[in-house]
Amino acid sequence: MPARPLSPAAAWLGGIEAATLASLLALTGTVLVGYRFGDSNHGITVPILKRLMDPGLYPGDVMVATAEAFPTVFYRALALLLPGRESIPAAFFFLYAATMAATFAGVYRIGRWAGGPAAGALAVLFAVPVRIGLAGEALYRPAFSHSHVASALVIWAMAWFLEGRRLLPLLVLSLGAYNHLLYSAYVLVPMLLAVWWERGAAGPRRTLQRVAAAVLPLLPLAVWAAAHGTPMTAEWLDLLRLRSSHHSFPSAFLSDLPEAAGLLALGALAASVLPAERRRAFSWKAADPVSSMRGLAQLKGIGPLVAVVACSGLAQFVLYTTWVLYTTFKFGWGPLENGWSLAAVGVVSVIVQGLLLGRLLRWFSPRRLAVLGLVSSTLAYAMWGAATQGWMMFAVIFVNLLGATVAASIQSIISGAADARNQGQALGAVGGLNSLMAVIAPVIGAPLLAMVSHLPKGDWRIGAPFYFCAVLQAAALVLAATHFRRERLANRV
Repeated sequence: MPARPLSPAAAWLGGIEAATLASLLALTGTVLVGYRFGDSNHGITVPILKRLMDPGLYPGDVMVATAEAFPTVFYRALALLLPGRESIPAAFFFLYAATMAATFAGVYRIGRWAGGPAAGALAVLFAVPVRIGLAGEALYRPAFSHSHVASALVIWAMAWFLEGRRLLPLLVLSLGAYNHLLYSAYVLVPMLLAVWWERGAAGPRRTLQRVAAAVLPLLPLAVWAAAHGTPMTAEWLDLLRLRSSHHSFPSAFLSDLPEAAGLLALGALAASVLPAERRRAFSWKAADPVSSMRGLAQLKGIGPLVAVVACSGLAQFVLYTTWVLYTTFKFGWGPLENGWSLAAVGVVSVIVQGLLLGRLLRWFSPRRLAVLGLVSSTLAYAMWGAATQGWMMFAVIFVNLLGATVAASIQSIISGAADARNQGQALGAVGGLNSLMAVIAPVIGAPLLAMVSHLPKGDWRIGAPFYFCAVLQAAALVLAATHFRRERLANRV
């Protein structure tokens, strides 16, 4: 029997109770994590706020003098609202508690969307003790800044978007850019891609409305930024490093657990978003990695593809582990050249995944595309290892387009082999296997590179890690081709 909708009075009372609980959680978080005023980037933001309240302050300070070009309206608005400079510490603590409460409420909402109230409560439990710090030392998170406002806005925008709303979260993010451009951009861009993906179902008029909601509010900000320029001169950056020596961004979960624990748990819950009739009851027996891998191998027509995923994934992560040091040893590359090369890899991935993959799958079956991709990547690894000039690395990156299709092709085959109730578990097992390869890769790649790091620049033997990757990809190619051939023969019988 469906639950009756709440009356307006009951809904209002429920909202007050939820806000009270979120506020208590935020205050609890200050006990677990701590709170500081004057720490972290307060050496920058507090003087800027005071300068905005009293333009006569800090007349010779180069950094504070850039307050007018500081790319956020938050401190300008706060300067107008506060009665005086002495109220800044109390205002910062109040805003810290309020924004953390809003953040926890948004986290709960995302968790509830993913798996119901229990999942929402679990997501909040992971979120409450999370802080940003280094080696257990509380650094950035316990001190309020406009990024806390941005975090709350972004999380609520994500919750609304996941629940099916479109205009509201897009408007929140585009207007939120006036508070913190980067936070909004990180989420606004993928949301716009999702809107574009939905354009067929939404229709051109509604799609245009959504794009306008995301883009038009940003135009005045773009004009303002072009007129004021950036305050980040060399002198400004030197002062930033000096005043923010404790402004660090690595995350920590209390002092022991890795920072990814909460995100992984929430991601696992989000992956369970399926209609009720397609969900499976949770079982601890089936939750261990060995059972997942065994179940993956037992899917009809999959078996050897588990080894293909492992070999291909290990090759990929060895590449990630050794790329920068390899190019430094062999070609004398610095941060600039390595940055451009990694950007080139990203561009190729976007082109293949976003533009070419659909067309390629119309021309080739996933099995044939997987084989072609493995052939291409095997040759690419060998050529990267044998390259004698830096430009050759870029040439191979752009030639190896088919190599970027391997993972998608294999995952498509595995997803197609699983029924609707097991697809999530199968793809989760693939992700777990890739994560295992990411752990193993540095143990193999780093020693291989260390063995040849003494050789002179340009020596072909420095490519040992890439030759190893080529062997792995060749093994994956043989396994995949043999498996697909046997599959075709079996289907003919």
